[in-house]
Amino acid sequence: MFFGFMSDTNNNPGKIRNFSRSILRKGGIRLKIIGFIILIILITVGVLNYFIINLMEKTLSAKAFEVVEMSLDHIGDSTHIALLERTLENKVNLEDILKQTKESNQNGLLDITTYSTVKTNDQLELNYFSGFTERTDNNKFLDTQLAGQLVKAEKEKIIQEPYLFYKDGKSIPSFRFTKPIHYEYEGESHLLGAVVIVYSRAAISATTRKVIVVSTFLTVAMILLSSAVVFELGSHLSSPIIRAANAASKVTRGNLDVDLKINTNDELETLGNEFNNMVKRLREKRMMKKFVSSSTINMIKQGQDNSSNVQLGGEHKNLTIFFSDVRDFTALSEKISPKEVIKIVNFYLNLQADIIQKWGGDIDKYIGDAVMAAFGGKGSIERALQAALEIQRTIAEKNSEREKDNLTIMQIGIGINNGEVVAGNIGSSDRMNFTSIGSPVNLAFRLCMKARPNEILISKASFDQAKPGHEAELIGPIVQKGFSSPVDIMIVNS
Repeated sequence: MFFGFMSDTNNNPGKIRNFSRSILRKGGIRLKIIGFIILIILITVGVLNYFIINLMEKTLSAKAFEVVEMSLDHIGDSTHIALLERTLENKVNLEDILKQTKESNQNGLLDITTYSTVKTNDQLELNYFSGFTERTDNNKFLDTQLAGQLVKAEKEKIIQEPYLFYKDGKSIPSFRFTKPIHYEYEGESHLLGAVVIVYSRAAISATTRKVIVVSTFLTVAMILLSSAVVFELGSHLSSPIIRAANAASKVTRGNLDVDLKINTNDELETLGNEFNNMVKRLREKRMMKKFVSSSTINMIKQGQDNSSNVQLGGEHKNLTIFFSDVRDFTALSEKISPKEVIKIVNFYLNLQADIIQKWGGDIDKYIGDAVMAAFGGKGSIERALQAALEIQRTIAEKNSEREKDNLTIMQIGIGINNGEVVAGNIGSSDRMNFTSIGSPVNLAFRLCMKARPNEILISKASFDQAKPGHEAELIGPIVQKGFSSPVDIMIVNS
């Protein structure tokens, strides 16, 4: 499977990028820090190795060549005497020097050979004289090209060139150093012979290879050690970040019961404290929503979006106003404890709130045991009626259950009216409420007060705009307080 995936990624660079991003996400901060540290180490070691190894090779090469030149000078002097005087003693002395040099096992020294000049067919050639090994007839003479260079070379000038030295059937990359040996006769310089030293390149590069091996070992050790340290440090750093991310995820899902504890004495702890302050404010806002209508919240949001202060004032809107009120509440409150009264009232108010919100209503406020709500938009009258009908049916069902459990039951009356109201911020500059006022609101309130237990009253003008099919009974016209003319009222059967 893995090889199949790698085959796919080779053909699809996008998959490689996605795979890399996936690895980075899973590895998190630790993997990124480790990768960054490894990159820094590799770059640093690579740069240092480049300059240090180059400098080392140059230095070692210079030292090696210096040693070779000293050997050339030393053996060249003995060779000069042996070639010039041609005595057995001098040749034996030269061979002893070569033998001692060979037995010293100098690092990198592969071969030393001395040559003497011979004249063949009016041509000057360099014939084998002595060396580390005896020469056969096939390689008795120095190669023609080098010999020609020596004949034309300046006095005592060393010729240096790359060379492949063959030993035991193997070729060894080397340097060949050749020093011509001259003698003066009647004011002229004559080529007497030459000394050739072959020096292994590997001897020069062996030290640098060791440095590279040691450097590589140290680099790997540093990477492993730094990775372990960074992993622990990354775990220490990423742990509070992961906890903060998990806490943020919970808040995103609506869970505000979060307390992020980060004790690192640094910016992460400051982040944790600020996060906790933010969650605290969110909890406060969530709690405030229970005391503020959604229309008020929308008004605040609009004020924030417009980057302006919320001011007093309002606008004309066509709304359906809904009032409900618990009947015989005063008499009940005199018979039972305040705690029990609150418990009972909250039960019925909570029941109504759920149904009103279900049908798209906005609870404007709670007035003691009464509820004021507003329905806006298309079909607002029908939705307000449906909410009222469902409330009365649900209360009837719940009361039946409560009676079986010997619990206190309560009943409500509901008033509904539609019309053009003034909706806006009412109050003072430092304390205001977003609500609706106007005669349609007043009439809805009057209808709620007039409604008997389990009864729904709605103005006929509003009822006529609802969907047909509701069972209702006309009463009126009835004179309502605050209205100059009588109002037709409908009792809607629940």
